[in-house]
Amino acid sequence: MSVRTDVEMMSAAQNRALHAALWSVHQARGADRFPVLTRLVGREVTTTKDLTRDEARRALDAMKPTFTEEDPF
Repeated sequence: MSVRTDVEMMSAAQNRALHAALWSVHQARGADRFPVLTRLVGREVTTTKDLTRDEARRALDAMKPTFTEEDPF
């Protein structure tokens, strides 16, 4: 694995939030996370350490709840 230097990589806070969201939304841990992330960011993901700040933001945004206060539960 080579660390990319041409783009801003995911922050530590994004990393924590991403792992929490992957478990909360998809019950995905370990290697189960990678197919989910691959689908969310649009490229093959084999390690979260290779995600850019924008990719992490895109994945986190995709996992946000989609209901509003007006929606009945």
